[in-house]
Amino acid sequence: MGASLTAPETPARDGQGRYELALYGLLLAWFAARVVYLALRLSGAVPPDELTHLGRALAYARVPGIPEDGPGTYELGLVSHRPWLYYWLMGRIAPLNVFPLSDLSFLRLANGLLGLATAATAIAWMRAWCPNVVARLLFAVLVTNTLMFTGLAAAVSYDNLANLLAALSLYAFTRFRDGRAPAMLLSFLALLLLGCLAKRTFLPLAFFSVVLLAFRERAMLRGLPGRVASLFRPPRAGTAGLAVAVLVLGLLVAGLYGGNFVHYGKLRPGFDQVVGHESAMQNRVYARSSIVDRYRAGEITLAQAEQLAQGIRHRGDRSDTLVLLKSFDRPDSTVLGPVGYASQWLQRMLQGSVGYLGHRRAFKSQTAMIGYFAVFGVAGVLFVRRFRPSGAGGVPADAAFLAFGYALVLLWLVNYPTYLESKNIELAIQGRYLFPVLVPVYGLVAYYLVDPLPARLQPWVASAAAGLFLWGDVPWLLSQIDDRWIP
Repeated sequence: MGASLTAPETPARDGQGRYELALYGLLLAWFAARVVYLALRLSGAVPPDELTHLGRALAYARVPGIPEDGPGTYELGLVSHRPWLYYWLMGRIAPLNVFPLSDLSFLRLANGLLGLATAATAIAWMRAWCPNVVARLLFAVLVTNTLMFTGLAAAVSYDNLANLLAALSLYAFTRFRDGRAPAMLLSFLALLLLGCLAKRTFLPLAFFSVVLLAFRERAMLRGLPGRVASLFRPPRAGTAGLAVAVLVLGLLVAGLYGGNFVHYGKLRPGFDQVVGHESAMQNRVYARSSIVDRYRAGEITLAQAEQLAQGIRHRGDRSDTLVLLKSFDRPDSTVLGPVGYASQWLQRMLQGSVGYLGHRRAFKSQTAMIGYFAVFGVAGVLFVRRFRPSGAGGVPADAAFLAFGYALVLLWLVNYPTYLESKNIELAIQGRYLFPVLVPVYGLVAYYLVDPLPARLQPWVASAAAGLFLWGDVPWLLSQIDDRWIP
């Protein structure tokens, strides 16, 4: 990359830059206001798995390290032997609540800070490489006005930390390619390792990020020991500290996943492997999966499975279990092939991102979705027509590799096999599962939707897309929900 990504500043551009920064400030302030509103108003029964995340965080708050699984935590699922960083962090923050707020509201606000930091990091990344001001501003609107991202930032969820670490690692990688600073390389590696300690599904992103680093720096791989040694000449405390942090984090990641694999044969063991089947049945997710698996294996009848499902206390999981049981009776002729499924997957992922999908859902109508399909469709067409691997310093190519790689793993290695097994197309398809690559996806959308167009058209197209997302966030949500959402 290099300095060519950023044009020299002139007095006129300085003035323009101040207006641009002011608009970013307004967008971030508006994002923060909506997050605070939802954090203080949404019912705890709405955000996805929030009460489970809250329960785990409070379990971590009672001990200095990682709590043991026991009768008091069985309903929360696996507490130990899983990525612990988010819960440990929330466990340290929870005792700081000296305000007249519930633990839920307080930790929601803490998660809001994670979401705000993610949005700010995303904007900084876009400004680091994109020369088009209109595209940069559109990007800022997209990332701060995607309904499920906003809703997630207002909830207690480990996704918020994983999304922040994904954005920070992308920013550090781009900055390293631009300036070759050893501290940025070490920061990039440290952030990837932290992400692996925050959420297991961060592992594919870390893998693709390391592959991308190896490809971009393949010339550096020759004589690697000497190059690594050169990072510490002359010795600098900051660089040495980061190197030690990378080493320690690497050992923690290896200890977590390697230890699980050695003892249980999996990167994350099954809940029943740790606490036994009877104890694991107290967790709603394990109970749902166990009942469905036993029915599919022919161990119990449909009537027995439905009776067992009535024992699941969580209404949503009880209902999901009954739906999954009936899905197995669908004829094989109704099962979608790979192409049909991929088309449905893309549509549902977009709906679940610009809508709200938790224990309650608010989806935009097919008519309302036309505008969103148009934004992504036009950007996709222009990407295919105008993409050049070396364009804009190669950053769009980096973004495309990470986004497509992660999406393909989710689509073909996770969601499609789950669909073939369950015959239920809605199972495990949630837009938030793509949020670790939301920043590179939106970078590509904003850049290719705007930059290839004639200069006179760019503000109009960007304004139309921005207006769609601004209205489609919390303002639209408030027009759709009832007292069950905000009691």
